[in-house]
Amino acid sequence: VSNTPIKTFLCPSAPARTGPYTYTFNFPPFPPTTWQAYPADYTPLAGVSQQLATFLALSTTGPALEGALAADQRRSVLLPDGTSNTILMAEVAGKDQLYRAGRATGQQLSGFAGGMGGWADATSGGSQLYGSSGDGTTTPGNCGVNCSNDFGLYSFHSGGANVLMADGSVRFVTASANIRTLAAQVTYNGGEVVQDN
Repeated sequence: VSNTPIKTFLCPSAPARTGPYTYTFNFPPFPPTTWQAYPADYTPLAGVSQQLATFLALSTTGPALEGALAADQRRSVLLPDGTSNTILMAEVAGKDQLYRAGRATGQQLSGFAGGMGGWADATSGGSQLYGSSGDGTTTPGNCGVNCSNDFGLYSFHSGGANVLMADGSVRFVTASANIRTLAAQVTYNGGEVVQDN
């Protein structure tokens, strides 16, 4: 079933994928595991990475960095930050291939930072916002949109990427979005006052 393409999970602006990808997860001391999955261009955001929190001097304790869809967590729909202020899913297109600043690198993603992108791939459920440099090569950094599909939101639209908020609304986050504001929108219980991006 995981090898099946689901049309509504694929953005028409993203490069066409012709079939499922194969991925081998190597993380000692666990045995290597290989699976296949069909890509999706939208993914849940599990939270903000510790690396980005340290880079931005944010609180790194408790649930302050967790997203509404953090892996293996149950959440009430009554999110402390409010459903209209919390990103549920985001466009992170082009996976399982690595894209940086509008260019294909010819490399497959590692799967460790933002997941491989399959709609039924366990690595995708752990996607976190890392932020990167403007060219998408180093992390963490001040760019959260359209610099790297491994470290942040990514689309093949001009000027930004789409997000699904926890209240069901869809918004377009601009490529110039402030990384602090974006991180505040990813977390569900940070207590931040969020300005529009």
